[in-house]
Amino acid sequence: MFYAVIGNHILILPVHVDDCTLTRSSNKLITEYKTKLDDKFPLTDLGPIHWLLGIEVTCDHDAHTISLCQSSFIDTILARFSLADTKPYGMLMVPSASYSKHDSLSSPADVTRMRKVPYHEAIGSLMYVAIATRPDISFAVSCLSQFLENPGEAHWQVVKHVFRYLAGMRDQVLTYGTEQHELQGYTDADGASQEHRHVISGYTFIIDGGVVL
Repeated sequence: MFYAVIGNHILILPVHVDDCTLTRSSNKLITEYKTKLDDKFPLTDLGPIHWLLGIEVTCDHDAHTISLCQSSFIDTILARFSLADTKPYGMLMVPSASYSKHDSLSSPADVTRMRKVPYHEAIGSLMYVAIATRPDISFAVSCLSQFLENPGEAHWQVVKHVFRYLAGMRDQVLTYGTEQHELQGYTDADGASQEHRHVISGYTFIIDGGVVL
């Protein structure tokens, strides 16, 4: 993330590999810096942002809001893990259910069988969705990530449950600008919900009505 402050204006440039976008407080400033960047690194100007790294970006200039959605990316990962036609679930996790290392595998035959299950890839895909636009699945993904070393069948079933939840809620959007206020933060901790009894802390920050992780 790069930024430049020129007088009373600011220019922000987030970059990921060969993808980038520019935002600013001055149209003149963004035109000037696009020219400067293009002189050093040939750029392809795709115009106003609509897609970035699998995220659909919708700007409502009348309402002064920006919305982020990953419905297409969710469809892609559902197809990748053979869950495109799965039955959607309206609940993320089963209430009061707990998952532990006791659900992991112990026999060599079961371990070999689970190695063919794309558990790591599924968690990686879910983690990107959680970080980008769907903070509602963050806790579930965090819990399931604890078993990456030796996932069991029970853990894999919960992963598929999360995918089914996303299948039913794929069109949810994260919108910024519905409220106007300074950065707000909330935090909490729980030391009794997991078998290891280690304190688990959670936090969320909100900018103008939208969550940032």
